[in-house]
Amino acid sequence: MSSIKIGSGETPAGSTAWQAYNGTEGVFVDVNTSGAGFTTTPNYVASIAGKTGHWETTGGSAIYRKKL
Repeated sequence: MSSIKIGSGETPAGSTAWQAYNGTEGVFVDVNTSGAGFTTTPNYVASIAGKTGHWETTGGSAIYRKKL
């Protein structure tokens, strides 16, 4: 029987080192998960959080905080 291993993390708001992907086609960030101790390549789930403009994102999760 195999076991399930879960790792998680986050960057403080405003400090993620986003980089442009292929000019203006999108953004990406390199993430180092070596400290989680995985023995095979894990599946990754990512999300983008912020206050506005999430309707413009495609291809991933975008957590939206409605302004009160």
